[in-house]
Amino acid sequence: MNREPVFITADMREADSVERVLDEAGVDYTLRLDAVPREGAACDQGILYEVAADDAEKCRRLIFESGLVPLRTA
Repeated sequence: MNREPVFITADMREADSVERVLDEAGVDYTLRLDAVPREGAACDQGILYEVAADDAEKCRRLIFESGLVPLRTA
């Protein structure tokens, strides 16, 4: 199954919010550690949320509607 990233954060409050949104929607997601870009030269360690490619746009919309900024792919 192809998976797409939908959100990345180094903030635990955001992580809790995203997990609540995805759990309430019944979406299966995976987590993995990844670098979170920030201003300046360094990166933070964060959590990257990935969902099935078929669910990605729906999840991005739900994340946006919850007041967070979803990760967009090119």
